[in-house]
Parts: sequence; structure tokens; C-alpha cells
Amino acid sequence: MGPKGLSFRLEGSVFRTMGSVNLKKGAHVVYGGYGVCLVEDIRSLDLGHCGHLDQYFVLRQEDNCNSTLYVPVENDRLCGRLRRVLTKGEIHQLLLESQEHPLCWNPDRQARAAQFQQILQRGVQEELVGMIRCIYREREALRARGKKLPDADLRALKRAQRLVEGEFSFALGIPQEQVDAYIRSVLGVGE
Repeated sequence: MGPKGLSFRLEGSVFRTMGSVNLKKGAHVVYGGYGVCLVEDIRSLDLGHCGHLDQYFVLRQEDNCNSTLYVPVENDRLCGRLRRVLTKGEIHQLLLESQEHPLCWNPDRQARAAQFQQILQRGVQEELVGMIRCIYREREALRARGKKLPDADLRALKRAQRLVEGEFSFALGIPQEQVDAYIRSVLGVGE
């Protein structure tokens, strides 16, 4: 069995989820707020220290090779955060569509911080791009008035950029340092 709505089946050493996520050893996936990860292995482990072996996806973050993540195959919530890496065409479409559904700036700092935190934890690219675009627009408006973006919003922006830039860099085959300029050019927003 696998997560609700997803069926995992063993094909030699390969697990698949409804054709959308290839979870074989050596494949790359996106895991929620952790970004692009390499599927290093799928193995039975006793991480609960109770003498019971469970199946785990062993993931290694692409931007932090010292970080190993263990995702229990039977955990619906955690496996639901696994998805395939976007393609170049999907990235471009996502950026264009983000203009049609902008995230509105919340003037309440605490509510805005909570909203941004939820978006960052989910790691859904559409939401992250909307959040980045929202913060870019607010930053431009503040600059026009001679003001700066609050530090908490700047930190949220940087974290969202790291997640988006990691996947976009991987998918587009460009250095991570060039992704911000790529996003701004497609969205038509300034520095």
C-alpha cells in the first residue's frame, strides 16, 4: 500500500506513483520545503527502534549533500509531499500563470508571516512563485516611497527564492545565480 490516492508497486527495485513521480534509485524528485532531492535508495529500516522494519525512501538534498531525509513509504502525509521536478515548459507556464492569480499583500505582519510560513512549508511551486511575486511588488512599491522591506519579509523571500531557484536551476540547466534574473525577466518585474 502507499499514500491515499497513490499506488506504489514494486518493480524490481523501482517504486512508482501513478506515473507522475518516478521513485527509483537515482531519480530526482522535489520533497516539499526541502527542494530537489536525489532518491539514493529505497530500503527497510528500523528508525522507530522497535524491532520492526519499515520501507523508507532515502533522499539526499541536492543543495545540501550532508542532509539525508528518510520518508516512510506508508506515510500518506509525507509521501504526498513528493513530486517530480518541473520541466522547462512547465516552469515558463507556471511563471506566466502566476500573473493571473497574484497573491495579495497582507498589511498585518503576523498574519502575513504565518501565511508565508505555510507556503514555505508546503513547498508548492505555484504558491512560492506567487509569494515571490507578491514580495517583489511590495518591495518595488516601498522603494518608490524611499522605504525598505521588513526583515521578516526579506528572510521569507530569500527562503522562497532558494526553494524555487534550486528546482528551476536543476530543471533549466542554468546556474542558480541566474534563476532570479530569469524569473524577473519572465514576470516583467525590476531588480
